[in-house]
Amino acid sequence: MPLNLRFPWSRQEADPYWDRFINGPLADPANLPADAIRRAPEGSVFAVQADVHTPEIMAGHIKQLAQFFGADAVAIVRLRPNDDGYPLAVVCALKAEYDPERAGGIGGQKAAINGAFVTFNLGSALREYGYRATKRGRDDAERLAAAAGLGALSGGRLVSPTLGPLYVADIIHTDIPLAADGEEPA
Repeated sequence: MPLNLRFPWSRQEADPYWDRFINGPLADPANLPADAIRRAPEGSVFAVQADVHTPEIMAGHIKQLAQFFGADAVAIVRLRPNDDGYPLAVVCALKAEYDPERAGGIGGQKAAINGAFVTFNLGSALREYGYRATKRGRDDAERLAAAAGLGALSGGRLVSPTLGPLYVADIIHTDIPLAADGEEPA
């Protein structure tokens, strides 16, 4: 017989702990997994590059891999020439009911935690394929995601017409040959 628990509240608004779970700052920020994942050192690039049949096919594989790791939307952006020599950025976005920039509780950070997991693993896979890949933070994340067609900026957040509000994880710069969905805006 299945266990059936009834809570004294029927909606999260009535839950006395919900606001703290979503918005309450952590007593020790070191308890936030996203920061620990971001600080983890990146691995080495494998010495032999994997064969890339076509940039279009490889782009599809990379997007599927990112979705396997937990991304809800993935796009590839061709970057303007830069000193680092990375021609492309992989943008991963996750559905986010709460904006991690404003909701400091562990529940409000769910998308940021999952996003850090996605980008860490995807960057690792790209390096295992023998190509350079590094996380570049979130400074231009929403702008690049909008340029790639993942959604539109609204109130400082990326909003997709099909997925709703999105959190854009750290951007991954890479040199693996991929077909781009958009160009970095000037």
